[in-house]
Amino acid sequence: MAYAIYALLLWRGIKSFGEEYEAAKERITDCYSYQVIAICAYGIITGYPDGTFRPMNTMNRAQACVVIDRTAKYLGENAIPEVTFPANVTDPKNTSIAKGRGYMNQLGWTIVDNGYPAGTLNNGKPITEENVLELLASAKQNWHTGMRWSGGEWEGMVPNCYNPGNISIGYNPVVSNMNVMAFGRYSGASAFAAMISDYVFGPNDNPGRQISSGNVHAGDMLFNGRRGDPKTQVMIVLSSETQTIDGVRYVPVCDANRYVDGHINGIVLWDEPGTVSVGRIDSYTDADGVTWDPVIYFRYPA
Repeated sequence: MAYAIYALLLWRGIKSFGEEYEAAKERITDCYSYQVIAICAYGIITGYPDGTFRPMNTMNRAQACVVIDRTAKYLGENAIPEVTFPANVTDPKNTSIAKGRGYMNQLGWTIVDNGYPAGTLNNGKPITEENVLELLASAKQNWHTGMRWSGGEWEGMVPNCYNPGNISIGYNPVVSNMNVMAFGRYSGASAFAAMISDYVFGPNDNPGRQISSGNVHAGDMLFNGRRGDPKTQVMIVLSSETQTIDGVRYVPVCDANRYVDGHINGIVLWDEPGTVSVGRIDSYTDADGVTWDPVIYFRYPA
């Protein structure tokens, strides 16, 4: 029954994480199943007073009714709300909404289209690097450093994702022998970059164009992949200022593919003091002889 309830909560986008899970793990002494510990963390199944779960025992009708009632109440109290926004949103911090959707009803983000014409940002201001930096600072408040991004059931967290719309058509270039496009995975770093780009430039206007690596702007999307490998790291450029290390130019970036705990579960990382978050903008060959080809896309006026 614990497994069935866990599957139901998972489908509703609810997962155990943090202190509650660790406390339940310490409390239950005779069962090490992730699903069972998760349900105990929610308080839906409590186990016996002596700290045992006794997984081989049969549940009677009264116990089952109590567990079902607790499950229904938990689902009601922790449902992911749908948010309705006005047709035009003028506050940059309100140009995004979070709601359950997509695979396993995980927590997905939607960028509100404020309807401004091409040549303006999603807050109605002209497209200048200064105004882009203002929106990036706002985005940093929504999607802060350390926020979990992408899936991974073993981590027990509610993942964040974004399903790019029209942008997924424009960002599908093939450079050399490398397909630098990976937007099909809406829980990956490329989807995070698309979301931030849409947050700044709007989801439907200001189409992206590939530019020379000699030019870079705040808000640009930096694709960095191995030649011949379809998997590509995608980042958001945070400044037009570059630094050169061993003949290769770097720019500060934000991305959402920093692996944690040895699993494929990314966290968001901005250019914070004490962190290393930079992207290469020149082609280079690493110590293994693999060539990397950075590609830059921007949505500024031509």
